[in-house]
Amino acid sequence: FRSSGDGVSDMLILPVMSPLPSSRGSTTTSATATTKPLVLLSGGSSSTLVLLDTNKCTRKAFSTSITPTVAASWNLHQLASRELAKIDAKARLPDRRWISASKMRLIDYLRLTEEGGSWWCKIGLITNAGWVFVAELVCNNNTPRLSIRIVHHTPRIQCFNSLKERLTILGGMALQFSLPNAPVPSSDCSRMTSNNIIWLVDVKGKKYTMPSKDKYVLCEDSNSLEVLQDEVVSSGTITESSSEHGIILVSLDTGNHCTDGSLASSNIVARLPLPMTGRAPSALEVHPSGEWMVVGCGKDSSSTSLLKLIRLRKT
Repeated sequence: FRSSGDGVSDMLILPVMSPLPSSRGSTTTSATATTKPLVLLSGGSSSTLVLLDTNKCTRKAFSTSITPTVAASWNLHQLASRELAKIDAKARLPDRRWISASKMRLIDYLRLTEEGGSWWCKIGLITNAGWVFVAELVCNNNTPRLSIRIVHHTPRIQCFNSLKERLTILGGMALQFSLPNAPVPSSDCSRMTSNNIIWLVDVKGKKYTMPSKDKYVLCEDSNSLEVLQDEVVSSGTITESSSEHGIILVSLDTGNHCTDGSLASSNIVARLPLPMTGRAPSALEVHPSGEWMVVGCGKDSSSTSLLKLIRLRKT
């Protein structure tokens, strides 16, 4: 990320896909002991994924540090845009900084050949916007390829006129998705790893008020009503649909899709309201027992506590 000046938001060390031990001798075994893993890096705001090969490192002249080789890199925003077009061709994907993966989680992996040159990994990606992707990283003959599926996205912005009437327009703000005020925190479920589910803050839907969409005005000349044809949008206001905060339990199963390709609501396993007001939660951490969670909220004048203890199930 040196060229873009971007930092690393998360790092995932992939399993070592070294050759299986051979019974003919100890040559393969010794080679396996020196094999190092591949590392997947996520850019902080560039929505870039970079795969590093730590087995192949270079060292510059008069330098004591070594640099791993970049095996492959992908534009996550471009991949998500192609996938979103399959679900809703008219929808507008959020900016790159919101689609950047803030947390990565290894779901499953499989060795495809005994030599270790071909393998497959399934990875969960949680973005700054609160979107959840499932990526499949496949390597055939040491050539990696990446594809993603969208398993959860935030709700679309709802547009209203000044009379609070829902607008059914298909352009402008109506094509955009609700975004949080800050990157969405998330936490793994330690005791439910086999179910491939994850907790994250629920992004509240946004409402956009558009006074210019009031259809009828009183004409001074004829003293009658007429429909405005001018589509010039005056300054609108964006508000949240609810003042309450909550968290959701999202499944990383890519099979929960409708026949038309749209996302099914079954990706959200559960919703849990949080007993707090003011700013949205800024940190989540589930206890290894899976019985309770610590929720951290930003400093706010209306907040009585910066930490909340949430019980997830009864004992």
